[in-house]
Amino acid sequence: MYYRAMAIEQNQHLRILKIDEAIRVGKFPTVSTLAEQMEVSPRTVDRDIQFMRDRYAAPIEFDRRKHGYRYTESSFFLKSLFLTETEFFSIAVFEKLLRQYQQKSPQQLAKPLTAYP
Repeated sequence: MYYRAMAIEQNQHLRILKIDEAIRVGKFPTVSTLAEQMEVSPRTVDRDIQFMRDRYAAPIEFDRRKHGYRYTESSFFLKSLFLTETEFFSIAVFEKLLRQYQQKSPQQLAKPLTAYP
């Protein structure tokens, strides 16, 4: 069950990246074209776009003249990294190690190494 939920979440992240790319390059994609390209239902694309608006404050708007979606702010970008649980754990452990040694000078860090001839 856990792996299935992770797979669904990763699929959503991939779809969001594809939606972002299609909008960013100025293709003015529609829900139908995105759904067809990603082989999902139009409802899934609608939910992904709403998720982008809610979670990432994506300034996505449907342009009636161009008949597709666009960003209303050209400076917008997805701020979050999409990490697996393992990748996130690795970063958390590394960050803890960095904090542990952050206040030490290079001489203090090298001291244990010089104890052995």
